[in-house]
Amino acid sequence: MKLMRKIDLKNSETRHLVILLVITLITFTAVLALPVRLIEPDDNTYYVAMKAFAEGKLTLTRSEYLQFQKEVKDIGTYHFGVQYVRISFDKFALEKAPAYPFILALFHKLGLERAVNLILGLLALIVFYKFLSLAYGPRTAFFSSLILLFNATFLGMFYRIYMSDFASMVFVLIGVALYYMALERDKQAIAVLSGLSLGTSVAIRYTNVVTTLQSCSMRSGS
Repeated sequence: MKLMRKIDLKNSETRHLVILLVITLITFTAVLALPVRLIEPDDNTYYVAMKAFAEGKLTLTRSEYLQFQKEVKDIGTYHFGVQYVRISFDKFALEKAPAYPFILALFHKLGLERAVNLILGLLALIVFYKFLSLAYGPRTAFFSSLILLFNATFLGMFYRIYMSDFASMVFVLIGVALYYMALERDKQAIAVLSGLSLGTSVAIRYTNVVTTLQSCSMRSGS
């Protein structure tokens, strides 16, 4: 209650942001009510990598690899493949970028892996809203954020917690938004956060390096 008293709802930007967050939480709760499914090999892979990393296993022995394959199969997935590659006779390593499994593993230790995309989604929408509010005003930022929230791809990948797509998109979105906010406000601290976000996005998905390089080239050209 004390927090609500401190929030100035008479301020248009604050009022629109509060309404956006309420709508977002309701929407995310509805999506999270659906049971988890491992739909594709990528889902299997991140699920296995999450559990392995949480146990401190950066590589798997053959027996561990086969045991994880059996576990995935027992869950009832349509695909039983796990995208680990053999690096020696008895060692298998994840073939994907490592950052997202590490994030999942951290939350898995707390039993909160399903909260990963919820937290990232909230953070992305807040930063996106603040960026557009600065550029175009609160009303435009509010409706643009709603369009992003209810985008089918956004919600679809939000549900797929054992895929890196949502987290990859979120860190790119946050990084680019913070980058332009830093330019607008001429604040180095925001620029540093932008670099960290874009760097994380590359560690989640290597192809995001294209976005990072484009941002750097635009900065050098400005």
